[in-house]
Amino acid sequence: MSYTETTNNSWFSRLGSSIKGILVGFLLFLLSFGLLFWNEGRTVETTKSLDEGANAVVKLTSAKLNPKYDGKLVYTTGKADTKEILTDDSFAISVNAIKLIRTVETYQWSEDVKTETTKEVGGNETTTKRYTYTKIWSKRLIDSSRFKQSSTHQNPTDVIYKNKELVASVVTLGDFQLNSSQINNISSDSLLPISKLPENLTSNAKIVNNTIYLSANKNSQTTNIGDQRVSFKVVKPTNISIIAKQIQNSFEPYKAKAGGEISLLYPGVVSADAMFKSAQKENMVLAWILRFLGFLMTTLSSSRYIATFGRYS
Repeated sequence: MSYTETTNNSWFSRLGSSIKGILVGFLLFLLSFGLLFWNEGRTVETTKSLDEGANAVVKLTSAKLNPKYDGKLVYTTGKADTKEILTDDSFAISVNAIKLIRTVETYQWSEDVKTETTKEVGGNETTTKRYTYTKIWSKRLIDSSRFKQSSTHQNPTDVIYKNKELVASVVTLGDFQLNSSQINNISSDSLLPISKLPENLTSNAKIVNNTIYLSANKNSQTTNIGDQRVSFKVVKPTNISIIAKQIQNSFEPYKAKAGGEISLLYPGVVSADAMFKSAQKENMVLAWILRFLGFLMTTLSSSRYIATFGRYS
């Protein structure tokens, strides 16, 4: 489904748009300069801090508490474990896990806008906008009140089920207890099989490929706007490797003399050397991503000026 809108822009309205374009271009230039300057400092600081950590780290043979390493940068590996049972009451799902993640998608309208501008005799411009509407599954609610044709493409403003993440409060690694940040960094999730619906959902729901489909209209056999589908992922007790500062029976980020903080956690059994090499690689990847972003912002800033003055040439 689509809708086309055509508008004529006078010389004065174009002048106002041009002034806005110049201001936006100047702001982009300032932001790009600040980003590039900050990124280079961050990259050097992180590189030096990781090099420092690689030379200072104490490699523990097991996840056993040894008070003499208190305050030191340590490396250890083992099973991140919990005894907690996480329960999603809405779907009657209980599992011994570090995380239970409910992902909910809602069937909604999506609006796509394509704009074309052509110059006319006399300095005016004609702008044509083509609005296309499609139905998609989305994890977020799409605000249809902002659509050009909102009256005929209405999305729900609220839903019964929403995304939810349950996290165990106590997760241990041998003699150590992980903090909330470290628990959140454990991301070895897997799809949780679903074989049975709770009794209160049997009339308007079905299970297809471990996904629960919920119909907004019980009598409909087709997918309609407002329908939802729900799937679950679980992070079960699993092996991890960690590098951080030992503080009694827990871990905290290690403050390097170079200025950066070191707190690394990787899934599986990974050597300390491999963890530092991986962290250095990630640092350089991030550095080049931010450099590219800064260059892109500079290019967009320049294009704003070129496009603005090109309108009057």
